[in-house]
Amino acid sequence: MSQSNPLFPGPEPLTPDQRRSPYAGSGVAVADRSPLVELRGVSKQFGDRLILDQVDFAIYPGEAIAIIGPSGTGKSTILRLIAGLIAPDAGEVVILGRKREGLIGDAPDPEEVNLSLVFQQAALFDSLTVAENVGFLLYQNSKLSAQDIQARVDL
Repeated sequence: MSQSNPLFPGPEPLTPDQRRSPYAGSGVAVADRSPLVELRGVSKQFGDRLILDQVDFAIYPGEAIAIIGPSGTGKSTILRLIAGLIAPDAGEVVILGRKREGLIGDAPDPEEVNLSLVFQQAALFDSLTVAENVGFLLYQNSKLSAQDIQARVDL
């Protein structure tokens, strides 16, 4: 038996598989399950700033995941990639075993899983220009032409 952590007294620490698996102790082998969402070797850069560098990440059924870290380390970028709001520069985003091609709006069929995100604070999309941010709602939810939206944004 390993020694308990003096900073966190309590039961024995969980193994990596127990920490990751909602199936721990159920008799279901780790190899028998597939991730709902997976990032494989994903990289993303904005300008000359590399935000994500070959990130591997998976979310399995029943898991609750928290992504924490300082500002600018890629937390929101990971969420935007998973939601299909932006595409990776390299690597793959896989949803229910299917590689996502392009953005969420490019998919020929609706995804079998609904993905949404809400940011803690109202914010602009840092990957869009000011004009694109201002016109975003119109682009997504109106039948206006791009030219009409641009005219309204330019007011």
